[in-house]
Amino acid sequence: DKKSSVDHRFTPEESIAIQKKLGADIILAFDQCTTFPVTHESAKGDMERTHRWASRSLDAFKKPGKFQQGLYGIVQGSIFQDLREESAKFIASANFDGIAIGGVSVGESKKEMQQVVEWTVPFLPDNKVRHLLGVGDVDDIFEIIERGIDTFDCVTPSRLGRVGHVFIAPPEGNMANRFRMDITKSIYANDQKPMTEDCSCYVCQTYTRGYINHLFRARELLAYRLATYHNIYFIINLTKQIRDALISNSFESLKKNWLGVRG
Repeated sequence: DKKSSVDHRFTPEESIAIQKKLGADIILAFDQCTTFPVTHESAKGDMERTHRWASRSLDAFKKPGKFQQGLYGIVQGSIFQDLREESAKFIASANFDGIAIGGVSVGESKKEMQQVVEWTVPFLPDNKVRHLLGVGDVDDIFEIIERGIDTFDCVTPSRLGRVGHVFIAPPEGNMANRFRMDITKSIYANDQKPMTEDCSCYVCQTYTRGYINHLFRARELLAYRLATYHNIYFIINLTKQIRDALISNSFESLKKNWLGVRG
């Protein structure tokens, strides 16, 4: 609608200013997220623009603010090894508080995503957080952590929760069903079990599958809230299990239990 459309001009300076005002704990530098598929020439141009914007974001971040915040630079370069390595070196050499890897969730395959992480991580410093943008499936979490990623973010828990897809743990959850269950299906209408066994979240400790199913069928707004709550708790709890397994040198066993493969 031309009458209601409004143009917004975003710059690195404007992006940083908005994030600082919002009070975000972690601020991301303004970057060019490359589409996929893409040519090497186009990806290189996007990467170089990201680097220019990274420098401008750093300058803008230096302005005093009322919150204690950290700024992360973003590595780009699509699926091209030379570009990923070049970008990783550039961002790593700048004075960022942490480093994010971007552009791995816009069409690339899981294998390509993993390859990008393997190319990038060796060029990142060990004393800064290595964050992966836009990845949150259960199998991906195991794979990226195994390859050196410290933190990650994704809309998956809330996006799935809004349509009644909830995470479930093994043995019911597996690679075939992607550790998900559609709680809106009629087979769960009278199910008295929690969403997933041995889950300590408020939802699983308080409500049954049948009740959550009823909420979705009645289009009660609480349904979306409870499903999202459970999904977020599930992912946080999974990362805690992985962290404990890394500390106790039992990561391979945990990964095999979840994914059916060795670490």
